[in-house]
Amino acid sequence: MKKLVLADNLAQIVNDAYAAPQITPGSELFLATVLFGFQIYCDFSAYSDLATGLAKLFGIHFTRNFAYPYFSQSPSEFWRRWHISLSSWFRDYVFVPLGGSRGSERRTNRNLFLTALLSGLWHGASWNFVVWGGLHGLYLVTARSIGWRTRPATPDEPPAGPRLLAGPAILFRVLATFYWSTPPGCCSAPAS
Repeated sequence: MKKLVLADNLAQIVNDAYAAPQITPGSELFLATVLFGFQIYCDFSAYSDLATGLAKLFGIHFTRNFAYPYFSQSPSEFWRRWHISLSSWFRDYVFVPLGGSRGSERRTNRNLFLTALLSGLWHGASWNFVVWGGLHGLYLVTARSIGWRTRPATPDEPPAGPRLLAGPAILFRVLATFYWSTPPGCCSAPAS
């Protein structure tokens, strides 16, 4: 359902909008960029669900790889809920060996930025992915610097979704994090 119905149909809308960005109205490009965020989530989480389901047929249990990332209330929470296996790997094998959050604020920010930059490079050896990683590094550093954090979340912890109506502050943080996490069209939009 997520792959064949949602992701593939969203891909058609997104590809049509980005086929001729110079003549597509800005509002349509904005909507296509938002839909692209949902497309990549539905596409990638569906593949993870398929792998998890197939593994269960053989008695193998994988850990959860997506935990409602678009209901996150901060950029750091988003990365704890999005592609958890890869995010955890980068945390354990890049961020922590660089020094993690031990030491000065400047060193922690450098470690966050470098980890995100390397994550971008891991996604593809082209400038758009390096820019994508750099942007996410800047978002994480900026969020940390202004105190935009949430307490550490575990993949099994419920996301903010059910609490969205609890107050405008939660809704604002969720929408701001979604906006931040939606891939900018210049950096990761599909090729026409």
